[in-house]
Amino acid sequence: MKSLTMVLSSVLTDVGDMCCVRTDRDLETVRARVKDEGDSFLTITLPAYCKSFERSLANGRIAASSFQGFKLDRKGLPLFLGGFLRQIFGSDGVLLDAPNVDSIIAIRQVTLLFSKLERECSDRRVRRAISSYVECDDEVKTRELPSDLVDLKKVFLVLFGDMLQSISDQIVGGLLMPKHGPGATADRLKGNRKWKQAEWPVRLDRSFPAEDYLLPSYRHWRDLSRVDFVEPGAERPVRVITVPKTLKTPRIIAIEPTAMQYAQQGLLNAISAYVRTDDLLSSCFGLDDQVPNRTLAQQGSLDGSKATLDLSEASDRVSNRLVFELTRPYRPFARALQDSRSKRADVPGYGIRRIAKFASMGSATCFPIEGMVFTAIAALGVLRGSALHLSPQSIRSVAKQVRVFGDDIIVPTRCATEVARTLHTFGMVVNENKSFWTGRFRESCGGDFYAGVDVSVHRFRQEIPHTSGDARGVAALFSFRNKCYVSGYWKTARLLDSHLESLRIPLPRVSRTSPVLGRVSFLGYETQRYDVNLHSPLVRGLKIVARPPASPLGESKALLKFFVLRRNEPLHEGHLEHLGRPNSVSTRVGWGSPF
Repeated sequence: MKSLTMVLSSVLTDVGDMCCVRTDRDLETVRARVKDEGDSFLTITLPAYCKSFERSLANGRIAASSFQGFKLDRKGLPLFLGGFLRQIFGSDGVLLDAPNVDSIIAIRQVTLLFSKLERECSDRRVRRAISSYVECDDEVKTRELPSDLVDLKKVFLVLFGDMLQSISDQIVGGLLMPKHGPGATADRLKGNRKWKQAEWPVRLDRSFPAEDYLLPSYRHWRDLSRVDFVEPGAERPVRVITVPKTLKTPRIIAIEPTAMQYAQQGLLNAISAYVRTDDLLSSCFGLDDQVPNRTLAQQGSLDGSKATLDLSEASDRVSNRLVFELTRPYRPFARALQDSRSKRADVPGYGIRRIAKFASMGSATCFPIEGMVFTAIAALGVLRGSALHLSPQSIRSVAKQVRVFGDDIIVPTRCATEVARTLHTFGMVVNENKSFWTGRFRESCGGDFYAGVDVSVHRFRQEIPHTSGDARGVAALFSFRNKCYVSGYWKTARLLDSHLESLRIPLPRVSRTSPVLGRVSFLGYETQRYDVNLHSPLVRGLKIVARPPASPLGESKALLKFFVLRRNEPLHEGHLEHLGRPNSVSTRVGWGSPF
């Protein structure tokens, strides 16, 4: 197996067998276009085909302008994957009363197979993404707050007022519990070195006094002599970088300074803890559970009662002025939020710029704050769409009809147009390609549904491994192989097995939870020998080896870490010696449990 085309050809054959569709000409088209266009046909052109297909499902017919770049027959149906399309749409392009859902899955599986392939974008696409990031912030900077802000404030305070008051009390009492995240930081501190931070912004010290958040107790006050208290003009900016998202465009994130991230995690912990215990907020606003969104999306696809909305550049379009105005009535919270917010960003090709957005992805407070803002805007839109007055009772009532997780928003279909308009009023952009409130297709938080049926697909995310030492590639290939097997893509599973065998990798039959990389099978797991001590079955196969790097921590900083984390998360053995993301991941052959 030398190319992505071979994988796609095998998947296309499998779904063709499932739907009783001949795919010979489709295979010829794939090979010819990959030869002319390269892998961009697989990673960019085919996902664009899927967008046109999903929009056709939503509209109930194939529009004349759909499927650009693909040949059409005399009636306007694309020739590529035409056998599947004829089981979904009539010859006139109108959606059938009972379309073949298996064919819907087949088209989505073929066209989205490589849509999330983790590969670096071209320099031109990276520069374009960075330029869009800067242009978006300039737009946010010049945007005036609308007159509707008065109504949004009322909704926001009814929904989140009690929570903001509770967290404000914790801030005043010095009860917030911050922590360090596992990711990178602008000052490039890793692992336990983050607990030795020697830089603390003076602005941050107002809400998060260094003596309370950098010392395990006041008896270690001398440690503050080694801390550099940075004035506002000399604060370290966030470091803007790009990470793989799709081959069409990268994802842009901002890496926060260690001190800011530390404080932001404290606010995130407080918000998360409150939401989990509040019946109203936990029903309309999610931070760590995507299942409710998927469940509602499935319901919406079945009965049409729910619309799914998705936003473009969501976090980059939430202005700091809007966040400040909404949170200002609760001064301790608003001040802590602003004090822990980075004001400047180091943007490649543009230098250090003052940012107008509240925060980019990378800030620990970005996700919860944007979710709170979108929840309030969506509730306001539902109120207006339902012609209800702005009373606390009506606000709480409509909030139960809304569900927000990040920029995935679910609202009653009858109010979707008004919610989209309200979002636009506050500067947000609804992604029309990924928002659905007509037809029977819905998607939210990775769950895709048509008429109540799950039509989600399996994506090939890593490059094809060519050695057994490519740990990430081999693990991803095993995972993809097992998903194909369970879905009945037998030819694809055999193709991947053959490739793994060519790398001289053992292929034991294992269960899905086995620590050994192997083949999931309906025949169950196999046993090659027994553990002489535990008398439990063993198989021989590849294991992933990933050891955290050495990161020793002692004395007062170790004590500080213990006091901070004992309430937040369990402390694993050796956390004071090794911590952080592994510098490398490798594989080794060994014995392990098949289940």
